[in-house]
Amino acid sequence: ESLIRADAWAIDDEHGTIFVTLNDGRLFRVDEASGGLQPTGVNDVRAVQASDGILYWLATDGRVYARAGSSRIKLGKAPVQGVLLASRGHLYLLDQDGDLFHYFAGRWLNAGKPIAHYVTQITASGSHWFGLDGKRHVYSGDLNRYIDRDGDATALRAVGADLLVFNRKGALFRFDAKARQWRGLAR
Repeated sequence: ESLIRADAWAIDDEHGTIFVTLNDGRLFRVDEASGGLQPTGVNDVRAVQASDGILYWLATDGRVYARAGSSRIKLGKAPVQGVLLASRGHLYLLDQDGDLFHYFAGRWLNAGKPIAHYVTQITASGSHWFGLDGKRHVYSGDLNRYIDRDGDATALRAVGADLLVFNRKGALFRFDAKARQWRGLAR
């Protein structure tokens, strides 16, 4: 039995296809039937995400690319350093400066300008996104405002339009987007 040692990996949320990047930057699709790796023909990959049948990657040249079927496109002109997050056909790019960008339906939203600044952590479920800033305040993209300024949030996870948050004490809270209120779940 051989194990795959991946530097980065992603699971397409539509098809369940698994992609892995090896330490040499080559990107593969995992053949679940055999457990083997199938080359994608993509190299020099730093980060990978997949959603809605589209494969996204941040290349070592700092450019973001996408591939659907055999079509490969460059999603921007300027090189970036950062983190990718794909969910339900939406791609989020959090750059090293804390600027958050959103790509959907073949274009960068907000005319290619950041949709948020000073973000240190991002979570999303499709178009619903939440960000954590350097002061550990939680921001809601849907509400276009901060929803928590306690400064103790450590981990975020979007669940549809709602948000789960762990704080520094290990307590778990849920933000109910419809009711616009927090409730404690576990301590």
